[in-house]
Amino acid sequence: MTTTKTDVFYTLRTLNVRQRHIIPGALVCLQVDDAFSPMLRSEVIWVRVQDCTDSGVYRGRVITDVEQFDELERGDDLYFRLEHVLFVQGEGVSA
Repeated sequence: MTTTKTDVFYTLRTLNVRQRHIIPGALVCLQVDDAFSPMLRSEVIWVRVQDCTDSGVYRGRVITDVEQFDELERGDDLYFRLEHVLFVQGEGVSA
């Protein structure tokens, strides 16, 4: 099977919400899992928050190398919600 950059075979792991809002510039850690089974592929990546929509969807830019997922690479935009965030690093949390 040939995959292209538009093929998406991953999902973000849903966790407990620990924050109320994350401001742009913050670094967040996300768990990326294979869309079919996390037993196949799973990886933790870091993303820098770019902005947030009124509906609570964040846009972040991948800042680490991604080894397990060819469809994701450093510099890609990734959309996520608060329930996907494992950790927040830096002064980027607003209550």
